[in-house]
Amino acid sequence: MKENLSEFDILVILYPNKYKLKLMMILNPYDKKIMQFEVSTLEEVKEILKKSLPFCSQGHPSRIHGGYAYIVDWEDLPETKLYIKFPEDIDEVLS
Repeated sequence: MKENLSEFDILVILYPNKYKLKLMMILNPYDKKIMQFEVSTLEEVKEILKKSLPFCSQGHPSRIHGGYAYIVDWEDLPETKLYIKFPEDIDEVLS
């Protein structure tokens, strides 16, 4: 995955991972869409992605304009130093 996603990129999260599938989330901030699907096989994931990703084929081969869809396992998401455990953490983390 690139160091930083662009505004046109889509994030596909497989929970908890592609070997023990329970859930797939598709986050598309550009189109303001968040989708969630219960899944149990990679075949289900493939079919949902084919139907749900914003492929465009206006006079050219089908593709996602301006960006890519990046697939990541929930367990492989990078750690962050920003986290909330208690209500008072909110102001500290987001200042």
